[in-house]
Amino acid sequence: MTKQDLAKVLDKAKSLKAMVIGDAMLDRYIFGTVDRISPEAPVPILSHQRTELKAGGSANVALNLSAWGCSTSLAGLVGKDSNAKELKTILDESHIRHSLIACEDRPTTIKTRVVASSHHLLRIDEESSTYLQGAEESKMIDEVLSFIKNEKPDFIILQDYNKGMLTPDLIEKVIEYSMAQNIFLAVDPKEQNFLSYRNVDLFKPNLREASQAAKKSISVDEMPSIANQWRKDRGFHTVAITLGGQGIYIQN
Repeated sequence: MTKQDLAKVLDKAKSLKAMVIGDAMLDRYIFGTVDRISPEAPVPILSHQRTELKAGGSANVALNLSAWGCSTSLAGLVGKDSNAKELKTILDESHIRHSLIACEDRPTTIKTRVVASSHHLLRIDEESSTYLQGAEESKMIDEVLSFIKNEKPDFIILQDYNKGMLTPDLIEKVIEYSMAQNIFLAVDPKEQNFLSYRNVDLFKPNLREASQAAKKSISVDEMPSIANQWRKDRGFHTVAITLGGQGIYIQN
Protein backbone atom coordinates (compact mmCIF):
# COMPACT_ATOMS: atom_id res chain seq x y z
CA MET A 1 0.00 0.00 0.00
CA THR A 2 1.39 3.39 -0.98
CA LYS A 3 1.26 6.46 1.25
CA GLN A 4 -1.46 7.86 -0.99
CA ASP A 5 -3.54 4.69 -0.64
CA LEU A 6 -3.11 4.74 3.14
CA ALA A 7 -4.16 8.39 3.25
CA LYS A 8 -7.36 7.53 1.34
CA VAL A 9 -8.14 4.67 3.76
CA LEU A 10 -7.63 6.93 6.78
CA ASP A 11 -9.80 9.66 5.25
CA LYS A 12 -12.54 7.10 4.60
CA ALA A 13 -12.29 5.79 8.17
CA LYS A 14 -12.86 9.29 9.55
CA SER A 15 -16.25 9.40 7.84
CA LEU A 16 -17.47 6.11 9.35
CA LYS A 17 -19.27 5.36 12.60
CA ALA A 18 -18.27 1.97 14.01
CA MET A 19 -19.80 -0.04 16.82
CA VAL A 20 -18.33 -3.08 18.56
CA ILE A 21 -20.60 -5.39 20.55
CA GLY A 22 -19.09 -8.18 22.59
CA ASP A 23 -16.98 -9.39 25.47
CA ALA A 24 -15.07 -6.42 26.88
CA MET A 25 -12.03 -7.09 29.03
CA LEU A 26 -9.27 -5.36 30.93
CA ASP A 27 -5.67 -6.45 30.42
CA ARG A 28 -3.24 -5.92 33.30
CA TYR A 29 0.50 -6.28 32.67
CA ILE A 30 2.87 -6.63 35.62
CA PHE A 31 6.45 -6.02 34.52
CA GLY A 32 9.62 -6.76 36.44
CA THR A 33 12.86 -8.68 36.56
CA VAL A 34 13.75 -12.11 37.91
CA ASP A 35 17.13 -12.54 39.60
CA ARG A 36 16.54 -15.45 41.92
CA ILE A 37 14.34 -18.41 42.82
CA SER A 38 12.17 -18.42 45.91
CA PRO A 39 13.52 -20.44 48.86
CA GLU A 40 9.92 -21.33 49.72
CA ALA A 41 9.17 -23.11 46.43
CA PRO A 42 10.92 -23.60 43.07
CA VAL A 43 9.36 -20.49 41.52
CA PRO A 44 10.91 -17.23 40.29
CA ILE A 45 10.72 -14.08 42.42
CA LEU A 46 9.61 -11.07 40.37
CA SER A 47 11.07 -7.71 41.35
CA HIS A 48 8.15 -5.48 40.37
CA GLN A 49 8.92 -2.46 38.18
CA ARG A 50 5.59 -1.24 36.83
CA THR A 51 1.97 -2.19 36.13
CA GLU A 52 0.05 -1.22 32.99
CA LEU A 53 -3.67 -1.44 32.29
CA LYS A 54 -4.99 -1.75 28.74
CA ALA A 55 -8.33 -2.43 27.08
CA GLY A 56 -8.74 -6.05 26.03
CA GLY A 57 -11.19 -8.24 24.12
CA SER A 58 -13.86 -6.26 22.28
CA ALA A 59 -12.64 -3.07 23.97
CA ASN A 60 -9.28 -3.49 22.25
CA VAL A 61 -11.04 -3.87 18.90
CA ALA A 62 -12.86 -0.59 19.59
CA LEU A 63 -9.55 1.11 20.39
CA ASN A 64 -8.05 -0.12 17.12
CA LEU A 65 -10.99 1.26 15.14
CA SER A 66 -10.70 4.57 16.95
CA ALA A 67 -6.98 4.69 16.15
CA TRP A 68 -7.88 4.34 12.45
CA GLY A 69 -10.02 7.44 12.80
CA CYS A 70 -13.49 5.88 13.03
CA SER A 71 -16.03 7.42 15.35
CA THR A 72 -16.33 4.40 17.63
CA SER A 73 -18.71 3.07 20.27
CA LEU A 74 -18.69 -0.10 22.37
CA ALA A 75 -21.38 -2.19 24.02
CA GLY A 76 -20.03 -4.64 26.58
CA LEU A 77 -20.65 -6.47 29.82
CA VAL A 78 -18.88 -5.66 33.11
CA GLY A 79 -19.20 -6.20 36.81
CA LYS A 80 -19.89 -3.60 39.48
CA ASP A 81 -16.26 -3.27 40.49
CA SER A 82 -13.17 -1.09 40.27
CA ASN A 83 -11.99 -2.86 37.10
CA ALA A 84 -15.11 -1.64 35.30
CA LYS A 85 -14.21 1.93 36.31
CA GLU A 86 -10.66 1.45 35.01
CA LEU A 87 -11.99 0.18 31.68
CA LYS A 88 -14.38 3.11 31.35
CA THR A 89 -11.52 5.52 32.01
CA ILE A 90 -9.43 3.97 29.23
CA LEU A 91 -12.36 4.18 26.81
CA ASP A 92 -13.13 7.79 27.79
CA GLU A 93 -9.50 8.79 27.22
CA SER A 94 -9.76 7.41 23.67
CA HIS A 95 -13.11 9.17 23.10
CA ILE A 96 -14.98 5.88 22.67
CA ARG A 97 -18.63 6.11 23.59
CA HIS A 98 -19.76 3.11 25.57
CA SER A 99 -22.67 1.24 27.04
CA LEU A 100 -21.09 -1.09 29.57
CA ILE A 101 -23.87 -3.10 31.15
CA ALA A 102 -23.07 -3.82 34.80
CA CYS A 103 -24.07 -7.11 36.43
CA GLU A 104 -24.17 -7.69 40.16
CA ASP A 105 -23.01 -11.32 40.28
CA ARG A 106 -20.09 -11.31 37.84
CA PRO A 107 -16.69 -9.61 37.75
CA THR A 108 -15.34 -7.48 34.96
CA THR A 109 -13.16 -9.85 32.94
CA ILE A 110 -9.50 -9.09 33.63
CA LYS A 111 -6.45 -10.99 32.43
CA THR A 112 -3.28 -10.35 34.40
CA ARG A 113 0.01 -11.17 32.69
CA VAL A 114 3.28 -11.33 34.61
CA VAL A 115 6.23 -10.47 32.37
CA ALA A 116 9.95 -10.54 33.13
CA SER A 117 12.46 -9.27 30.55
CA SER A 118 9.94 -9.86 27.73
CA HIS A 119 9.28 -13.42 28.95
CA HIS A 120 5.67 -14.21 29.79
CA LEU A 121 5.78 -16.03 33.16
CA LEU A 122 2.14 -16.36 34.12
CA ARG A 123 -1.42 -15.33 33.25
CA ILE A 124 -4.20 -15.02 35.82
CA ASP A 125 -7.81 -14.84 34.56
CA GLU A 126 -10.61 -13.36 36.67
CA GLU A 127 -13.89 -13.84 34.83
CA SER A 128 -17.30 -15.41 34.58
CA SER A 129 -18.17 -17.12 31.31
CA THR A 130 -21.76 -17.85 32.37
CA TYR A 131 -24.20 -16.61 29.75
CA LEU A 132 -26.86 -14.14 30.83
CA GLN A 133 -30.42 -15.40 30.91
CA GLY A 134 -33.87 -14.38 32.05
CA ALA A 135 -34.40 -10.79 33.17
CA GLU A 136 -30.69 -9.93 32.93
CA GLU A 137 -30.51 -11.11 29.33
CA SER A 138 -33.68 -9.21 28.40
CA LYS A 139 -32.33 -6.03 29.97
CA MET A 140 -29.05 -6.42 28.11
CA ILE A 141 -30.80 -6.93 24.77
CA ASP A 142 -32.97 -3.85 25.32
CA GLU A 143 -29.96 -1.72 26.24
CA VAL A 144 -27.86 -2.90 23.31
CA LEU A 145 -30.65 -2.30 20.77
CA SER A 146 -31.33 1.13 22.26
CA PHE A 147 -27.62 1.95 22.05
CA ILE A 148 -27.52 0.94 18.37
CA LYS A 149 -30.56 3.10 17.60
CA ASN A 150 -29.02 6.10 19.34
CA GLU A 151 -25.57 5.71 17.80
CA LYS A 152 -26.73 4.93 14.23
CA PRO A 153 -23.48 3.13 13.25
CA ASP A 154 -22.45 2.53 9.65
CA PHE A 155 -21.17 -0.90 10.62
CA ILE A 156 -21.23 -3.24 13.60
CA ILE A 157 -18.72 -5.87 14.68
CA LEU A 158 -19.89 -8.72 16.90
CA GLN A 159 -16.74 -9.67 18.80
CA ASP A 160 -17.28 -13.02 20.48
CA TYR A 161 -14.98 -14.55 23.10
CA ASN A 162 -17.51 -16.93 24.70
CA LYS A 163 -17.56 -14.89 27.91
CA GLY A 164 -21.33 -14.65 28.30
CA MET A 165 -22.55 -11.50 26.55
CA LEU A 166 -23.35 -12.65 23.02
CA THR A 167 -26.24 -14.99 23.69
CA PRO A 168 -28.13 -16.58 20.77
CA ASP A 169 -31.10 -14.26 21.39
CA LEU A 170 -28.95 -11.13 21.38
CA ILE A 171 -27.17 -12.30 18.24
CA GLU A 172 -30.51 -12.90 16.51
CA LYS A 173 -31.89 -9.48 17.51
CA VAL A 174 -28.78 -7.60 16.36
CA ILE A 175 -28.78 -9.45 13.03
CA GLU A 176 -32.48 -8.68 12.50
CA TYR A 177 -32.03 -4.99 13.31
CA SER A 178 -28.90 -4.66 11.15
CA MET A 179 -30.65 -6.24 8.17
CA ALA A 180 -33.71 -4.02 8.60
CA GLN A 181 -31.58 -0.87 8.82
CA ASN A 182 -29.06 -1.95 6.16
CA ILE A 183 -26.14 -1.77 8.63
CA PHE A 184 -23.02 -3.69 7.58
CA LEU A 185 -22.50 -6.50 10.10
CA ALA A 186 -19.22 -8.34 10.65
CA VAL A 187 -18.66 -11.25 13.03
CA ASP A 188 -15.52 -12.55 14.73
CA PRO A 189 -16.97 -15.82 16.13
CA LYS A 190 -16.02 -18.35 18.74
CA GLU A 191 -16.96 -22.03 18.87
CA GLN A 192 -19.90 -21.92 21.28
CA ASN A 193 -22.06 -19.57 19.18
CA PHE A 194 -20.61 -20.55 15.82
CA LEU A 195 -23.90 -21.89 14.46
CA SER A 196 -25.93 -18.91 15.75
CA TYR A 197 -24.63 -16.56 13.09
CA ARG A 198 -26.56 -16.25 9.83
CA ASN A 199 -27.08 -13.63 7.09
CA VAL A 200 -24.12 -11.43 8.03
CA ASP A 201 -21.98 -9.41 5.65
CA LEU A 202 -18.61 -10.70 6.88
CA PHE A 203 -17.91 -13.87 8.84
CA LYS A 204 -14.30 -14.13 10.05
CA PRO A 205 -13.26 -17.22 12.03
CA ASN A 206 -9.66 -18.24 12.42
CA LEU A 207 -8.42 -21.59 11.15
CA ARG A 208 -8.81 -23.33 14.52
CA GLU A 209 -12.41 -22.16 14.89
CA ALA A 210 -13.24 -23.14 11.30
CA SER A 211 -11.75 -26.60 11.88
CA GLN A 212 -13.75 -27.04 15.09
CA ALA A 213 -16.96 -26.15 13.23
CA ALA A 214 -16.10 -28.58 10.43
CA LYS A 215 -15.15 -31.23 13.03
CA LYS A 216 -11.87 -31.90 11.26
CA SER A 217 -8.57 -30.26 10.44
CA ILE A 218 -9.12 -28.07 7.37
CA SER A 219 -6.48 -27.89 4.67
CA VAL A 220 -6.00 -24.86 2.43
CA ASP A 221 -7.38 -26.87 -0.51
CA GLU A 222 -10.65 -27.48 1.37
CA MET A 223 -11.31 -23.84 2.23
CA PRO A 224 -13.07 -22.86 -1.03
CA SER A 225 -15.69 -25.62 -0.70
CA ILE A 226 -16.22 -25.02 3.04
CA ALA A 227 -16.53 -21.25 2.65
CA ASN A 228 -18.88 -21.71 -0.29
CA GLN A 229 -21.04 -24.11 1.74
CA TRP A 230 -21.25 -21.66 4.64
CA ARG A 231 -22.25 -18.86 2.29
CA LYS A 232 -24.92 -21.04 0.71
CA ASP A 233 -26.35 -22.56 3.90
CA ARG A 234 -26.01 -19.62 6.29
CA GLY A 235 -26.35 -16.59 4.05
CA PHE A 236 -22.90 -15.07 4.61
CA HIS A 237 -21.88 -12.56 1.96
CA THR A 238 -18.14 -12.83 2.61
CA VAL A 239 -16.17 -15.47 4.51
CA ALA A 240 -12.64 -14.67 5.66
CA ILE A 241 -10.59 -17.34 7.45
CA THR A 242 -7.46 -16.02 9.12
CA LEU A 243 -4.46 -18.33 8.86
CA GLY A 244 -1.99 -16.84 11.32
CA GLY A 245 1.39 -16.35 9.70
CA GLN A 246 0.09 -17.76 6.43
CA GLY A 247 -2.25 -14.85 5.79
CA ILE A 248 -6.00 -14.99 5.14
CA TYR A 249 -8.41 -16.80 2.83
CA ILE A 250 -11.32 -14.67 1.52
CA GLN A 251 -14.36 -15.68 -0.52
CA ASN A 252 -17.22 -13.40 -1.55
